[in-house]
Amino acid sequence: FILLKRRRDVNETVERAKANGKDFELIKADTYNSVDEKYESAKVESKNSTEVTTWTKYFRKNGEVYWTEVTKEATVQKETRLSPMEECKFVLYPVEIIGFKRRRKCAYYRSFLEDIIPNQKSLNWGLGMQLLSVQQTAWPKIIAKVDALQQAVTNTPGEILVDHAQGGDGIKYMQTPSNSQTAPQLMQTLMDMTRSVTGVTDVSTGEQIGANMAAAAIIALQNQAQKPNDGYMRTVIASMKRVGEIMEQFFKCFYNMDRTIKGEDEDGNEVSKVFNGVKANGIEFDLMVDVGPASTYSESLQVSILDLYADRQWIDKYQHAKYMPKNTLSQGLREEIEKEQEEMKLAEEQQIQQTSQVDTLMAGLTPEERAAVEADPTLLEGLGV
Repeated sequence: FILLKRRRDVNETVERAKANGKDFELIKADTYNSVDEKYESAKVESKNSTEVTTWTKYFRKNGEVYWTEVTKEATVQKETRLSPMEECKFVLYPVEIIGFKRRRKCAYYRSFLEDIIPNQKSLNWGLGMQLLSVQQTAWPKIIAKVDALQQAVTNTPGEILVDHAQGGDGIKYMQTPSNSQTAPQLMQTLMDMTRSVTGVTDVSTGEQIGANMAAAAIIALQNQAQKPNDGYMRTVIASMKRVGEIMEQFFKCFYNMDRTIKGEDEDGNEVSKVFNGVKANGIEFDLMVDVGPASTYSESLQVSILDLYADRQWIDKYQHAKYMPKNTLSQGLREEIEKEQEEMKLAEEQQIQQTSQVDTLMAGLTPEERAAVEADPTLLEGLGV
């Protein structure tokens, strides 16, 4: 079984328990008075909390998934089939758990992020100390002898302080300690080592290392950089496939009414279709997960390649606008370009049609009539062209 813990509004939970559970009058808001609370922030809600903790359990019974939800004192949702229809069985849990390293065959997996948590804490602490040092030394402290400073210091730009001390400096700034470069260098070294070990480098995240680097070189580097993450990638792909199978069952069981959806025909034209998931119960779906280097999905790189194609006249301006990433052009501008393209196509078709009519008409004229038309093209207007 799978057990999920969550926080819900107490009033909403009571209403749901009235309709589908029992002992709703026992449901109360959470209180945190125990000294064993893991997080101190939880204690703040000890008196004014409006939420209650519920546990949702998914389990299999007779080959299909059931679910129930409870609080400490009451039942919010009685044991119920997950599928709303008798003719459809939900056999997969609606929750996908992804784990990279199993721990004693348990659902509590060990994340690869656990390795870099100590490094991240060190980075946060080191950078925080550097920031605190800058804040404390931004305004140097003033050292003043007794009776040397006889006015209030306001830190106004250009302010003049009168030194009333006899002999030597009575007013002076405290010498600010020089900042050591060891701490910033250590922080940078630790950050670079962490990025290298985890494979999170400029190459793998899709950032261009240099402005003059060719796209092919970037792609080659990214393909090489993703090799340490192949194991994680395969785990994510397998998990996404299981998510797709869950969504498939969801559509087959819950989309039980005819509804109109937009789709495309074989020629790519937009058409309207009627979808009913129950009718697809006997159809097995294939799921494809498209995974590749960051360069494949980098919009800046796609724009650069389209610009290159347009400069070499491999594509025209309309194709250039059509293949641009969606968020680079507004919907209104894209529609204006498509409208202009349609008008150009219509004008070209009319020109071709008119030329064809002229050729057909000229072919039926005598040599003398053809010579007269060539000498005066306006004669074609009298012939209906």
